[in-house]
Amino acid sequence: MILEKGLSIIGEFLKAKFIEELLSQDHNASGEHIDSMRFDVNKTGSGYELVFESLEYNKYLDQGTKKGRYVPIQALIEWIEAKGIASGDKEVKSIAFAIRQKIFNEGTPTAGSYKFSKNGRRKDWIGITIKNNTAEVSEKLAFIIGDNINFELKNLANNINSVK
Repeated sequence: MILEKGLSIIGEFLKAKFIEELLSQDHNASGEHIDSMRFDVNKTGSGYELVFESLEYNKYLDQGTKKGRYVPIQALIEWIEAKGIASGDKEVKSIAFAIRQKIFNEGTPTAGSYKFSKNGRRKDWIGITIKNNTAEVSEKLAFIIGDNINFELKNLANNINSVK
């Protein structure tokens, strides 16, 4: 129980750090992909695992995409409207098709997209977050494991004392 609670604390910590990195990379048009972030602490045969889930779109924000693929035009239209880049059907569609062609030619992130980033990055938000927070997560885990051992030893001592 202590381990589950501790892993939930680490999950909340990492979720906040993931969101912080996404926002710093300027990935927040509608907020839908950030709102989709969830984690679970699952008991396994050998212990526990911390599992994160979010919209599939977050995978493309993390890894980028290769050139030569067309992005669905409706997704771009919704993004343009959410960002307030343009208004009016004709202007929005015109910009959407131009962006679609740019992504087809360059992949993502496009060279021009870096100017919107607050930290100079546009992908690898998962790896960067894990790398930048490994020490703090390790400290939290050590504390949680130590608390769990103390709890188990106290239970053992209480059980031994109650057998007398």
